[in-house]
Amino acid sequence: GFNAIQNRVRMASSSLFMQYTNEALQYSGQSPIFDLSSPIEYDTHWIDEISRTGILQEQNISVSGGGKTARYFASASYYKNDGILQTSSYERMTIRLSNDYTISRSIDAGINIGLSTYRSGNAPYAAFTAAYKAAPTIPVKNPEGSYAYFPQSNVANPVALLEYRDDTSRGTRIQSSA
Repeated sequence: GFNAIQNRVRMASSSLFMQYTNEALQYSGQSPIFDLSSPIEYDTHWIDEISRTGILQEQNISVSGGGKTARYFASASYYKNDGILQTSSYERMTIRLSNDYTISRSIDAGINIGLSTYRSGNAPYAAFTAAYKAAPTIPVKNPEGSYAYFPQSNVANPVALLEYRDDTSRGTRIQSSA
């Protein structure tokens, strides 16, 4: 399956951002910072830069059988979700085995074993907030390769927020019962 941003917010273009920023500065008694007669160099759509169409996949397989006195069940599953935020992901693999035995009319015995392992790429959701606040007048990166920023605000570069952070968690779970 697929995941996508629903109800995407329409953001201001660079020209509108420059106009509103100049007006806000003038209303507060400060000088404008943008020359509106100059050509627009960048028009960065930050939400597009940090998001993607997420892909969701899941596969399962199972086998079962047996007779009156013994039964078995085995299954394996794989789940992967690459989220809508560039570095977000979740992946899980699970194996389950089960055996049941009828020893007598009144006695049954069995064993169940499950193994699950996961890996989660935990993206900072602050990147969405930064993308809504970031100035569209700057590029993602400067020509020499450093991340660009708008010095008149305290908003981090949304792409840098994702690329500089590596928050991956992993785990394994074993469950059994008899």
